[in-house]
Amino acid sequence: SMHAIFDQQGNVIYLVPEGRDVTDRKKQEELLRRSQKMDALGKLTGGIAHDYNNMLCIIRGYTELLSENLVADPKLLKYVNDIQHAADRGIKLTRKLLAFTHQIIPEVTTCDINILLNELHLMLEKTLTVKVNLLYELAENLWPVNLDKNDLEDCIINICINAVHSMAIGGRLTIRTTNEHLDTKAAAHVNLAPGDYVALSIADTGCGMDDKTLEKIFDPFFTTKKDKGTGLGMSQVFGFVQSTSGNIKIYSEPGHGTRVVLYFPRSHELVKKTRDTEHRSSGLRGSESVLVVDDEVAITEFAYEILMAHGYSVLTANSAEKALEILKRESIDLVITDVIMPDIDGYELSSIIRKKYPQVKIQIVSGFEDDRHKNKEGHKLRANIVYKPYTAYKLLACARNLLEVNGIADPLIGRIIMIMDDEMYTRELFKISVEKMGCQSITARNDSEAIDCFRQAIDSGNPVDIVVLDIAIPGSKGGVEVADKIRELKPDAIIIVSSGDTECEEMKHFHRFGFNGALDKASDFVAMEKLFRKLLI
Repeated sequence: SMHAIFDQQGNVIYLVPEGRDVTDRKKQEELLRRSQKMDALGKLTGGIAHDYNNMLCIIRGYTELLSENLVADPKLLKYVNDIQHAADRGIKLTRKLLAFTHQIIPEVTTCDINILLNELHLMLEKTLTVKVNLLYELAENLWPVNLDKNDLEDCIINICINAVHSMAIGGRLTIRTTNEHLDTKAAAHVNLAPGDYVALSIADTGCGMDDKTLEKIFDPFFTTKKDKGTGLGMSQVFGFVQSTSGNIKIYSEPGHGTRVVLYFPRSHELVKKTRDTEHRSSGLRGSESVLVVDDEVAITEFAYEILMAHGYSVLTANSAEKALEILKRESIDLVITDVIMPDIDGYELSSIIRKKYPQVKIQIVSGFEDDRHKNKEGHKLRANIVYKPYTAYKLLACARNLLEVNGIADPLIGRIIMIMDDEMYTRELFKISVEKMGCQSITARNDSEAIDCFRQAIDSGNPVDIVVLDIAIPGSKGGVEVADKIRELKPDAIIIVSSGDTECEEMKHFHRFGFNGALDKASDFVAMEKLFRKLLI
């Protein structure tokens, strides 16, 4: 702007130009706009998460009930499993949105990025399609890191999808891991403190980006894909990496591709198998009286079906007021209540119950958690909250965990059991059965998959507890040969031979062939569970 300088007679004698540096103001305005966008997204996400997770809880819960009753019908069981997988994708999507807006706490564990990448290999190949060549260059003895594995998986997929869009006519995508010791100079270059880091590099041979695009790459809602993108992918990546105390650097030039490097601080903890505290119950059946409180009728009906089927006496209420009426006239051992309800919410209901009925145990569940009731009592309940959509097992395990006083751990809970079988339906039925026991399952179609899975489980610190091997698989080594390979990796491995021919030598005299037990493929759930318990005790 220009300012005039006047003499005593009022005549203009000088024009003085004046300039102001508005760079900082513009930056502050841009930060404010970003903050407003994130705030709006947070409110939108929080508003829909509760109702969305309620719907998913109903879908996931009833498909779980259906799967237990369709074991004899593999075709219908597959349809139900497909519905379950679709619901699980919805659960992950909701979780991603909540994590992006910082409304859930990440599930941080010590992990090996190489193991995660190997698990993702097949999915990434399908995502990239045949026109893009995927190369892995993974460092040996990679250092462990502390992070949320689900969030890292999402970040890798987001970056790879961006790479696909940049390689319209095909190309090469190289994923590399390295151990990096950054001294003061090297650390300053990537805006990190000096120390040890694991670097995950994802490089493509695509069209690259100019400086203008690079400046906005982490902005929420910024996208180069026009109507095909949301602009949230790289924002989510940036937020995740920052939450790990790491950093992200992007190197790109038009026509020369892009390289994204994620730096994660080294962890000095061992990668080990973690088991949820809910898995420390002495069984999932009970005879106690349970009151389920939720404003969604379908959810109370689902919980009612599950708990009744496992021996509990169950009452339901669709509001806190009705729950309090029931508590006046009935003897209740456990109250399972939703958080967000009309008039009186779950925390307020819990507070009333604590005062009037101190002997009653309380389990809080919610499709979306907010900052309400951050007092001492609310903190205790929040620490053990169960997020919707929960599974039947989760509900039952939490009920037993609260109701038991001096329970003895179930030897099956949390165990990892692997099956090798070439029949898809056999693998699916096995998976359902072992997870119903509270175990984790790994399935393999042939000898190479079985041996690779077993080796990866050892490397991850989560070794397989029981291996079930089909005696004969076309085009593959059979159970006896695979058992020998597994014993080379773990001499004390528990291995069971499985076959539909109970009269074959391997089944009749399994000890002679190096097996710990034999399992008829026609065995029911009870027989399978009994054998597993016998071998684990």
